Amino acid sequence: MNVTTLLDQYDVDRAHARHVADLALKLFDESRPLHAMSKRARRLLEVGALLHNVGMHVDEEQHHIAGRDIVLDEPLADLDEDERAVVACLVMFHRKKVRAHLEPAFLRLGRKDRQMVLRLAAILRIADGLDYSETQTSRINALRITDEQTILHLDVPHMADDLKRANRKADLWRKVLNPSLELIADTPTPDAVAAMAFENGTVAFIAPHTIRLDDVEASTDRATLEEVDTPAAPDLAPVEPAGKPAIRPTFTAQDRLADLGRRLLRTYFQQLLIEEKGVQAGDTPEPVHKMRVATVGCGPSCKLSAPLHQSAPCATSAKNCACWRRHWPRCATPMYCWGACSAIRRGNPKMLPST
Repeated sequence: MNVTTLLDQYDVDRAHARHVADLALKLFDESRPLHAMSKRARRLLEVGALLHNVGMHVDEEQHHIAGRDIVLDEPLADLDEDERAVVACLVMFHRKKVRAHLEPAFLRLGRKDRQMVLRLAAILRIADGLDYSETQTSRINALRITDEQTILHLDVPHMADDLKRANRKADLWRKVLNPSLELIADTPTPDAVAAMAFENGTVAFIAPHTIRLDDVEASTDRATLEEVDTPAAPDLAPVEPAGKPAIRPTFTAQDRLADLGRRLLRTYFQQLLIEEKGVQAGDTPEPVHKMRVATVGCGPSCKLSAPLHQSAPCATSAKNCACWRRHWPRCATPMYCWGACSAIRRGNPKMLPST
């Protein structure tokens, strides 16, 4: 499978992915004196940047984790196992906390590849932050490197969103490449300046053609780093949802059957975590009911997973399975997949995929 097919399969926002990739490659080229990485690293950075949001429609709240799983599960053309692990790490590390010493895909790599992953992830995080508004309007003008400091000159029309986010996500860069990085917006728009001044709650003199954000105030949601020079897996702690998000389908007809059981089980676990606070509060019986439903759902999911992981034919995609095709309209909502689970578990030869 190639990258284009994967982007189509998971309905990735192509415009955002391409813009982030272009920004990342530009920053890679401009920062060669700092990292001295190879053409191979540049190619892997482009793939990782294009796929950084591949898990968005699988699990929006934790799409970096879902995306990592997708990259590890899919055989990508022209990438060997180690290169696929590098790309998976880039997808995982493009947001939230970077905990390299806990990431299995990172731990399997050699020392040089680990260093490369952290440097590429540092570049990707800034590039992704520069299109936080998803308007594809930010541009990198130049990276000026001196003995005292490194200054990244930018055109950022949506400064209140993009420049602030990029500055926050430059934490890994400052850890592994250069601690003195400063982001400067050249010729900011009046609206952007006003938005920044209003957001900071102060009115300050701003030079006619630049604004500096190296001293942006600390934010409560700012990504932090664990030790990045030691081996590292993802932070699996659930993100607190706003309200009660609907559980999204976690699989498609192109997925391998062995993965469906695992992702289905994860969906139920997510439901349990979401309802936990409501159950503890005890205000209404609804969270208790939903938690019971999710708990019951774990049973068939486990029964589904075990035989599939032991069966070679089940490495084929779900679309080749008569049972899954039969129940697909109901399987789009994991709560109603009992028929598919039980039929596959029974091992009906007519239901299982053909070899």
